[in-house]
Amino acid sequence: MGGVVVVLVVMLAVVLAVAVDRALGAAPARVAASGRVADPVQLLVSVTAHPEQRVEVRWTVTCSDGHRRESSRGRSARTAPFTRAVVPPVEHPAWCRIHAEASLAGTGTVTVSLAAILA
Repeated sequence: MGGVVVVLVVMLAVVLAVAVDRALGAAPARVAASGRVADPVQLLVSVTAHPEQRVEVRWTVTCSDGHRRESSRGRSARTAPFTRAVVPPVEHPAWCRIHAEASLAGTGTVTVSLAAILA
């Protein structure tokens, strides 16, 4: 007797923080956002810029599995818009805190958004 087995995996994404800055005059636009989440599978840092241009983003992630706490850092510089997946520095974290800062290469508006994918 043949049959079909269907497995449905539901992943939930939650937005942790959104921050926006606009460059006025000669000062470059810089923005920072922070958030904390319980039981993340993956963290996401998304950056947009208007007008479209190169953006540098740096992030720090601290996670704990309930027994130990680990941190990691990263950076990316590319033309926005883009999203970077950030892997938690511990397996099966009970919680993670992420902080990201983005700055424009030129003038305009920059937005950084932080999100988490939950199992």
